[in-house]
Amino acid sequence: MSANHDDFTPDDLTAPAPPPRRPRRFRLGWIALGLLLALVVAFFIWRSHASNRLEAEIKRIEAAGEPLHPRDFNDTPVPDADNAARLYEEAAAGLKLTKRADKLLNDCVDAARAGEPMASTCGLLVQSRGELLDLLRAARSRPRVYWSLQYNTPLIDLAMPRLAAHRELTKLLRLKAQVDHDRGADAEFIRDLEDILALADAIDHQPTLIAHLIATAANENALGAIETTAPFLAVTADANATSNGPASRASVEQLIATLLDDAYLADGLKRSFEFERAIQLDCTLIFAEGRFGNMSGANSLKQLRSPLPWLTAPLFKLDGVSMLEYMAHEIEAVQEPTYAAYQACIGKYPAPPWVASSSTWVKVQHFLATIIMPSLQRAVVLHYRLLALRRLAAVALAVRLYAVDHGARPAALADLVPDYLAAIPADPFSSNGVILYAPEDAHPHLYSVGVNGVDDGGAFTFKRESIDYDGPDLPFFLDTVPQPGDE
Repeated sequence: MSANHDDFTPDDLTAPAPPPRRPRRFRLGWIALGLLLALVVAFFIWRSHASNRLEAEIKRIEAAGEPLHPRDFNDTPVPDADNAARLYEEAAAGLKLTKRADKLLNDCVDAARAGEPMASTCGLLVQSRGELLDLLRAARSRPRVYWSLQYNTPLIDLAMPRLAAHRELTKLLRLKAQVDHDRGADAEFIRDLEDILALADAIDHQPTLIAHLIATAANENALGAIETTAPFLAVTADANATSNGPASRASVEQLIATLLDDAYLADGLKRSFEFERAIQLDCTLIFAEGRFGNMSGANSLKQLRSPLPWLTAPLFKLDGVSMLEYMAHEIEAVQEPTYAAYQACIGKYPAPPWVASSSTWVKVQHFLATIIMPSLQRAVVLHYRLLALRRLAAVALAVRLYAVDHGARPAALADLVPDYLAAIPADPFSSNGVILYAPEDAHPHLYSVGVNGVDDGGAFTFKRESIDYDGPDLPFFLDTVPQPGDE
């Protein structure tokens, strides 16, 4: 059978023409659209991931019962009649030092620290502030401290009490203590020290880091007074000694016990770190939600109407997670009893990325941490230094009681146990050591091994015009405090 080819034409030998090709620009458009969609999906995944991580970290902290939000730091109000803070605030408001009086106060305190005789004007300055000093003494009889502060967002814009004035009040008390000792009123001198320690404790009831640091400085004013005065302190066994005479033995023993009861100081540092963490979370949420108008000094940002905060929210939230994690490590570590244990604890965790890396991209990722994170390391060192100084001061007072009883200082600190001390206090800068003694030095002193953790035999150095507390060892002198140039 043959096929019928009657309808065959020459055109049938030509292949059919392919469909027209789409222009390259059209194909690139689809690729760009696909990439854009992928970026949008990736952004929303990133945004969800950042929100979930921040929420999980917040819930972890809340589940542990730790304060995190502004409301968590609000105290319960107390009646004014029971509130020591009312008197402290009244004294701070009434201080009002002129520039000349402020310079005189600082000059007199510097002279007291150097163990120099007080000028008559120093005594007059103390007398002129008698009413304020009476308020500080009366505050010690009140059982509670409530600073009338309500913490709200933005925490970074918190209105603080008169902390600078409170710091000046501790200097005034330090000066009064020296003046009282110089006039032979060592019983009153001990009460002055108790006033300083009470004010320091009251200041530390505020949860901010700056308040904690000022409380630390207030403590050191009392300890400095002990260092320059303890070797010459007049002590009597008469429990009914007048305030214008020697200190009673019982009051000195009570002061030793107060100085050695220092566990609560770690709570103050921990609370201040928790408040710093709350500030960091609060700032994270403000930046992530674009609530710049809530922040003081952000007038230029109040008019911001771009989608930038919405776009950068994941970056801020992840930075917030990094800050919360870092603060968790610090809060855990500062509860250790020694600086060596603190270092071991914090060493278990990697350094925060905004510190460990110099990469520009890392700095951009942690922009918020870079601008709001305080330097915590110095606060930690000051904390352990305060523990050491308090214990050194307590031992110095015990040495003085021993000298009053025996006519000379002990040959070894072991001689103080158990009649003057239950045990030699531990050195917070040593992993397992105690406060040490250099009785044969040209300037006999007690000492801690200091920040380096190494016993350098009681060696010390000067920094400008005073002892360098970051030097080889941390000394506490039992005679006159040496000055630069002393052999």
